Amino acid sequence: MSLDLAVSSKEDLTLKLCTWLSALKYEDLPVDVVEMTKASILNSVGCGLSSSPSSLTASAKLYAALEPMTKIPRQATVLAVNEKATVDDAALLNGLFMTARFFDDTHLTTLSHPSGPPLSAGLAYAEAEGLSGKELIVAFAVGVEVGLALTQALGLGPYKKGWHLTGIVGSFSAAATVAKLMKLDAAGMARAMGHASSMAAGSRNVFATDTLIMHAGRAAQNGILAARLARQEFTSTTHALEKWVNLISVPGEEHYPEKIVHLLEEKNGKRDWALLENAFKPYPCGIVIHTLIDAAIEMHSFLFKDGKQRDPKDVLDIVSSVEATVSPMTIRLCGLPHPTKFTETMFSNYHGLAVGLFYGKAGISQFSDEAANDATVKALRDRLLLKPDESFRDNQAIVKFTYKGDGGTETVKEIVIQYATGSLEKPMTKQQLDDKFEDQALEGRLTPANTKKAIEEFWNLEKAPNMQPLMRLLIPQS
Repeated sequence: MSLDLAVSSKEDLTLKLCTWLSALKYEDLPVDVVEMTKASILNSVGCGLSSSPSSLTASAKLYAALEPMTKIPRQATVLAVNEKATVDDAALLNGLFMTARFFDDTHLTTLSHPSGPPLSAGLAYAEAEGLSGKELIVAFAVGVEVGLALTQALGLGPYKKGWHLTGIVGSFSAAATVAKLMKLDAAGMARAMGHASSMAAGSRNVFATDTLIMHAGRAAQNGILAARLARQEFTSTTHALEKWVNLISVPGEEHYPEKIVHLLEEKNGKRDWALLENAFKPYPCGIVIHTLIDAAIEMHSFLFKDGKQRDPKDVLDIVSSVEATVSPMTIRLCGLPHPTKFTETMFSNYHGLAVGLFYGKAGISQFSDEAANDATVKALRDRLLLKPDESFRDNQAIVKFTYKGDGGTETVKEIVIQYATGSLEKPMTKQQLDDKFEDQALEGRLTPANTKKAIEEFWNLEKAPNMQPLMRLLIPQS
């Protein structure tokens, strides 16, 4: 029995894309793409700093399993860890760190998380080779665009089938980034795509487990190997991307192989950079939960910060029920009612609303094992009713809180969230990104001086002649 992987296009779309990307220079990048690239790098590095072995059990387990100190040469920084590791181990570890808390970026059109695999691979390779900030910016942009082009070409069929898009696409984006840093020609980058097509993996059946958060790191590691094989002219298929799209796409679900080269089409002198649709999270959980958290924090402020002196635990006596109308996707993706550990809280609308209402915030400490098992939070989760509405966007919600008003009268307060914080319509500001980085660096035990210097240097990354000094800022104080 043979497997028909025939492609309908007469031209090699993979080679066509790689021909353009391999020739791309820093000067070819629009200003807004450069700024979004730097913001994406800063955001992901911050996420990595918050998830080191000293602050996250899963990271400690992976670090121990890899036994990084037994290998040489150790040329690459592991975020928030004193000792360096091999390029491959650093890519795997940092990829996990950047994505472990679900605090990483989200491409809102596809709901994929584009930065972790290409950045963790690119940082490790660029540091080891002493490459510049400009080289990293271009290579990272290349990797993200390859990953998003592939995600858009696939459509939602594979996700509905059970594939984890970050896992299955990440190997390609990491391979493209490292191939660009290696200065491979078009044929070399296309070969790297072919090798990546035999490494891509990651299923949704491991959601809410440690395996899920390893997907991005493993993809980064795959990308480095794929680029190394391509550099040695280890042969692979042509048409790699479009063949892989045909292979992984689900019968009956739409897919769009032509979108592989969508970036190459100019409209009114401009290209449609998918990277510009990237968004950053104010809360460490599935992005579809953010509308409920926004509403809950607003309600907390109404109840406790308007001159009323109350104990937050009084929320159980005040709020009797909550009804939230959301998109069906919001419920499908994050419908876990009673998480018991941090890896499950990231997939719970119930938990997100409960901690926002109880604490008035939703940061790292609110998405933890301790918060998941807090008695007040558990009780609040039971008071939420989710109602699906097909007409609602994923970043939209109407939340009705039934509570005791003045004199004990039962009252309903309706909060409408048209766009969640962190959406393209309501993006995080530069200051909010800096504040987020500072909080995460504190988890990683960086000194305040190094934290502030790192923020400044990442925003001026194009001026760095060598990535090595910047990476030295990202290790903890002794």
